Amino acid sequence: MATLGKAGLIEALFSESTFGLQQARRGSARATVGNGNALGGAPVPDYEDADLAYVLPISLVAELPSWKGANFVRLGGALTAGDGIGANALDNEARVGRVMLQFLHAPRPDLLFGVGVVYDNSRIETIDNAAAFRGKVVTAREGFGFQALYAQDFAGPWAAMAKAEWQTGTQNLDYELGVAPGVQLEFEQNDQGDDQFYFEGQLVGSYTHDDISLVPQGWIGRPVLGVTYQHNSIEEVVNTLGATVSGPNGDAEDYGMVFARIGVERAMMPTPDLQFLPKLSAGLDLEYTNSLDTYIDEPVYGVISAGLGITSHGQRLDLSYTLHQGLSGKRQQQSIVASTTINF
Repeated sequence: MATLGKAGLIEALFSESTFGLQQARRGSARATVGNGNALGGAPVPDYEDADLAYVLPISLVAELPSWKGANFVRLGGALTAGDGIGANALDNEARVGRVMLQFLHAPRPDLLFGVGVVYDNSRIETIDNAAAFRGKVVTAREGFGFQALYAQDFAGPWAAMAKAEWQTGTQNLDYELGVAPGVQLEFEQNDQGDDQFYFEGQLVGSYTHDDISLVPQGWIGRPVLGVTYQHNSIEEVVNTLGATVSGPNGDAEDYGMVFARIGVERAMMPTPDLQFLPKLSAGLDLEYTNSLDTYIDEPVYGVISAGLGITSHGQRLDLSYTLHQGLSGKRQQQSIVASTTINF
């Protein structure tokens, strides 16, 4: 764990930040496409998204007996509260819970791989502020699936991680559409299959002052290159109005991005004493595929992040703020994360 943590892989492997960011973009885009399509030729609002998410992840890691190398079991979870900010046509408010149990094996200190199970439960409420008579849509989804994880330090400046996840899921949608003052048209779309595949890979670099003179003594330069891909398969069902429907973009959705970061962080010393480890980074996100960009086409984002790690006797608390700003000004995402890691 110390070897892979120093290489920057433990945070990349266990963090749910990239996965959560992608679900937030996809969820808000799905709501936007559904709303725009439902207007039926009426003027479409100038859609924009601005969201602030509070994320509380926790990771409990215990070592298990092993006849060779090391075995670990990890119980991880995250609670996310997301709220739309600003006067936008659609206002998304989300509550998302995620729990995973993983078995990990390290045959040697520079290599780790494992498998796990995961459970997701989410509720997203979308308020239609642009409608003549205000309405809303509530989406609730449950998903259960399996994970595969890999991390390796190449004994040089670069290391790599990858994780893949497949979920079988079901969602329920409740619509309340305002059609006249005090009159709501209500219908439901229940028990709809929403299966999901997700992949993420990262190359993580570690450069000290000895490698690059611009890196201060006692700090680590941290370049990161990453890629994601996600595919959702949505079942065709009949809603309570008798209409046959699937997703707002049909029965399949694809989303993927590549991203690059350059940052610097205080190096952790090999001591159990209390340490404060600040870090800063900046970079870009680029969507290479997004089947839900009909009304908000925002493929490039500038990213800045600032954080502080607090560690003592193998336990760690990480606090961070990150801003993802779309370069055309159509979408902004902010997150405040307080992540706890406890090792037994």
